[in-house]
Formats: sequence, structure tokens, C-alpha cells
Amino acid sequence: MKYSISDVHALCTEAFTACKVTSAQAGPTIDALILAEAQGLASHGISRVPMYLAHVTHGRVNPNAVPVVSHFRPVIRRLNLQFKKQARPVLPLAQ
Repeated sequence: MKYSISDVHALCTEAFTACKVTSAQAGPTIDALILAEAQGLASHGISRVPMYLAHVTHGRVNPNAVPVVSHFRPVIRRLNLQFKKQARPVLPLAQ
């Protein structure tokens, strides 16, 4: 059975929301997982959703973390992820 990307995105969003993950954290993570899936990298795609949500459920990830960016020099940034896993939500901040 095939699903559209928007259907998969909606299902993933529903799952992350049910685990109290903020949209700021869930959105970029889901986008990255769907992109990997669409590129044929199933091992790095939506198959990881249950594992990521297990990390949240067991307290290994802060679902409400707010990344902090510190500017030391024009070309150097330090990212305080405020959590142990899932760097994807802060990757846009590093650009």
C-alpha cells in the first residue's frame, strides 16, 4: 500500500503530538525522516519514528527543548541542544 507524503507527514505529526513533542522539534525531524524515505534511505526514514518517540517516552529526549545559539565569532556558532539526541531541529539554526 502506498501513502502520499502529506499523509505520512500527518501521521507522523499526530504521533509526535501525542507524545507531547513541540511542533518546533517535531517539524524538522519529520521533514528529515520523510526526505530520507523519499530518497530511498528507509533505514534513516520513517522507520525511526517509533525509536525517536521511545526516546521521548523514556525521558532520553526533552520534547520541549529550545536550542540556544551563541555567536562567538562571525564564522563560529555554538549550539546548546539542551537534550541528548536528535540534532535535526537545530540544524537550520546552524546555517
